[in-house]
Amino acid sequence: RASGSSSQLLAHLGTTTKNRDAQRRFRQRQREAFASMEARVRAQEQQLQSLYREKRMVEQHNEVLLRQLRAYEQNAEQQQQRQQQQEEEQKRQQARPPADTGHDDSYRPQLCCLCGSAIMQPR
Repeated sequence: RASGSSSQLLAHLGTTTKNRDAQRRFRQRQREAFASMEARVRAQEQQLQSLYREKRMVEQHNEVLLRQLRAYEQNAEQQQQRQQQQEEEQKRQQARPPADTGHDDSYRPQLCCLCGSAIMQPR
């Protein structure tokens, strides 16, 4: 019986050693997996910060472009209004009968394309 008991004890010690080794390998794999996940989290956090910075830059650039667009639209509207006023003034000038001033009639008024004031030019 003593030999049976010692063989059981050796078998138990072998099993215990195997279990301890398996647990150690398992814990090592867990540490490695956890370290890998932490590294991925850090990399993704850095990528997220980079994307936030890029988003802010795009938003600022968009604001600049929108301000420029509004200025161009306002300028175009003002130019269109001036052009309409000039065209209306020209129509009024053409619709008026020439006044008999007793002066030389070889000059006729024209409108300045920039400010709309009358400019005398020869006919």
